[in-house]
Amino acid sequence: MFADDTLIFLKALVQNSRNLVHLLNPYCNASGQQVNFSKSTLYFSSNTPGNICEEICGVFSMSEVDDPRKYLGLPTIWGRAKCESLLYIKERILLKIQGWKQQLLSQASHEVLIKAVAQAVPQYPMNIFLFPKSEYDHIHGRAPSSSLVIDPKIWKLVWSLEAPPKICNFLWKALRNCLATKENMFRRKISSSPICPICCNEIETVEHMLLLCTWVAPIWFGGQLNMRIDKFSISTFANLLLTTIGNLPCSPIDSCRTISIIAFTCWHIWKLRCKISFEQSRPSPDIAIRESQIAYAEFTNAQIHKNVIHRPPPQNISPTQRWMPPCNDFVKVNVDASWKQGMDVASVGVIIRGVDGSFRAGFSGPTNASSLIEAETLAILEGYKFALHEGLNNVIIESDSRKAISSVHGSIARRSWQLYPLLKTIQ
Repeated sequence: MFADDTLIFLKALVQNSRNLVHLLNPYCNASGQQVNFSKSTLYFSSNTPGNICEEICGVFSMSEVDDPRKYLGLPTIWGRAKCESLLYIKERILLKIQGWKQQLLSQASHEVLIKAVAQAVPQYPMNIFLFPKSEYDHIHGRAPSSSLVIDPKIWKLVWSLEAPPKICNFLWKALRNCLATKENMFRRKISSSPICPICCNEIETVEHMLLLCTWVAPIWFGGQLNMRIDKFSISTFANLLLTTIGNLPCSPIDSCRTISIIAFTCWHIWKLRCKISFEQSRPSPDIAIRESQIAYAEFTNAQIHKNVIHRPPPQNISPTQRWMPPCNDFVKVNVDASWKQGMDVASVGVIIRGVDGSFRAGFSGPTNASSLIEAETLAILEGYKFALHEGLNNVIIESDSRKAISSVHGSIARRSWQLYPLLKTIQ
C-alpha cells in the first residue's frame, strides 16, 4: 500500500475473492474510505481459466486488464525481457536531454542538465531493480559524442595529465571536435566560411589549427620537444597523441612530462589563434613558445611547492622515560599484555628485576580476555602470583596501562563488573 493505492495479491479462487469482499466492506464502513471501482482493475496470470476470471470479476464488480501498466512509475510485470520493460527509462532520458532547449545551453548548463536531471531519471528504478549491463551501458552512452572512435588510452592520458583542469578540458574538447573552429562554426551556420583566417588556404579543422597551419610548425619545432609535424602522417589529433606515446622510449615520468608539454603548447596555440582572429594581430610563434614554456614551468614549480610538507619545529619534547630501579629490599615486577580483538585471546608477560636491574625471573603465556583492560588487569594479577611463587613479598608492580592501575587502586564498586573478580583477587 502506498498513499491511497493498494496492490492485493490473491490465489485465483472465487471463495478467496468473496472473503476479501467481506473484509473490505466492514473496513470501508468503519474508516469512511470507499473503493473506487471505476479505477480498480483485475489482472490474472496466463494459466487462470476464463470462466474463473469472469466469475471473480463479477464478485468484485471490476474489469479485467491484460496489462496492469505501471505502479509508482515502475513496471508492474517484470518478465524475462528486462530491456523492453526498461525502455521507458531511455525514452524519458532522451526526452530530457534531446529537447530543443538543450541546443541553447552552455557547457556548464549541459553538465547541470545531465547530472541533475537526466541522471535523476533512472535513480529510483536502479534502487529497485538490478539493471542489465547492456541497459546500463546504453543509458550512460546517451550523452552527445563525437563520431570519432577514441582509444581508451587517450582518455586515461587526458584526465591524468599534469596540467590545470582548464587545459585538460580543452584537450578533451579538441579530441571530441568540440572547439569553435571555422569548420564547426560553418557547419552550424555561424560562420560564412570554413577557411582558416590565418593562412587563408585550407579548411580550419582542429588538426589544421593545432598542428598543420603554416604558422604553427615553427612552434612545435622551436619548442621544448623539437617536433616536426608530418602533415601526411597525421590523420587526427588523437592519432598524434597515440603516435607520440608509441615513439617515446623513455620512463613513464618522462612520457607524462612530454604529453603535458604538448597540452600546454596546444592551449597557447589556441589562445593566440583566438587573439589573432578577434584583434587582427599578426601571428607570432615566438610568443606562443615563450608563453607555453613559462606557463608549464610555473605550474610545475607550483606542484613541487604544493607537495612539500612544512613541518613545524619540534617543541620541548620530554626525554624518554627509562626503567627506574626499585627501593632497597624490593624487587620490581614489570607486566604487560596484548589482546586480539574479536577472538577474546590475549597474552601476558612478566619480568622481575632487582635493585641493580639484574634479571631475577620471568614468564609469558596465553590467556583469555574480553577486552584490553581485562588483559592488562590479568597481567597485574599474574605478576602478583608469579612473585609469590618465587617467594618474593616486597614487590613493586609496574604496568604501562594507567587505566588498569587506577582500577586496582580505586573502589571496586565503581569499576566494570567484568573486572570485579580480578580486582577482588588482587586486593
